[in-house]
Amino acid sequence: MKSKIMSLLLCSLSFSQAATYVLTNNQGAPASSNAITDSSGVAFKSGTAGVASVGYFNIGDAALTAATSASIFTSNFVAWNTATSPNADGSVNFVNSATPVFARGYFTMNAASRTVAGSAFENKNMYILVGNGLTFATSTEFLVLKSTSQFLASNDPTLPNVTVRFTDSNTSVLFGTAGASVQTTNTDASSNTSWRTLAPVPETSTSLLGAIGALALLRRRRN
Repeated sequence: MKSKIMSLLLCSLSFSQAATYVLTNNQGAPASSNAITDSSGVAFKSGTAGVASVGYFNIGDAALTAATSASIFTSNFVAWNTATSPNADGSVNFVNSATPVFARGYFTMNAASRTVAGSAFENKNMYILVGNGLTFATSTEFLVLKSTSQFLASNDPTLPNVTVRFTDSNTSVLFGTAGASVQTTNTDASSNTSWRTLAPVPETSTSLLGAIGALALLRRRRN
């Protein structure tokens, strides 16, 4: 009986000490945070727009910066901790603008998971993929951020919990742009700065081919 009790206690202890990661662009104060908005400068909030995920890309930074379609982002992104994120694809949606007070333009991912030594994630920089829809599939604009923070099993403690905050000091914009200061609620002052999503622009040659094809079709109809 004693051995069973000890086993239960050990299981409970190991579970309670599992590390929880908090990944967020919310610094706790508007003056030091980067809100995320669409291309027109409207901050994302839950139920209307905005989806974010943390992971890595299996293509280089230059290819991301020069992306000409949404599929370049969605097909080459590997999300971290898909098992415990709110959405099945490892993404989270932006928080509500009503509660807490400091809200619009911010996402938080709570992940009860550890970086496994030898996994594909280890030693890779953390990337953030943001879409302007409620899912990546419905998004037409995107933001890609690269953090100096890495997935490191050696830095993955049992306790305390780990918080990774993304801000100008440790994050660079690969696709998208830095925007003007924006209000994050109806009552607060504006945040220090913002990151904006942008729509991928197709290559000029592809656009020209499409236009030529449309003109040829129109000429045939007239003839």
